[in-house]
Amino acid sequence: MSEKKVKKIKKDNPNISIALNFYSPSGDKFVKDNSIADWVGYIPLDTRKKMKMFIDILSPSKVIFIKNEWWWNSLDILRQKNIPYHIISVTIRREHYFIKNRVSFIDKIIRNISSIGLVDQK
Repeated sequence: MSEKKVKKIKKDNPNISIALNFYSPSGDKFVKDNSIADWVGYIPLDTRKKMKMFIDILSPSKVIFIKNEWWWNSLDILRQKNIPYHIISVTIRREHYFIKNRVSFIDKIIRNISSIGLVDQK
């Protein structure tokens, strides 16, 4: 998601808080010296305990994951809490382990994704 899109979301919804988080230092480039979000930080390791605490603290009304961010514990906690989650700019291939090896736990999470924005139709 581009900086421009995040600014538009904030402009169109001035009463919402936006938290930008990421797992790797490459995310720093996006938010460096920028005030487009109310909070910026690193996402914890995707363990049930850490992600439950993180989601409880943030208390989001909606979550957007970008680019193949398959954080299974996070997604399952969001599903259990009935918090809509969206995945955008994603590539899904037949070779993905969760497509090749169907597991009911993962199927349940995938069925509850509110929307998926694919990079292309392949």
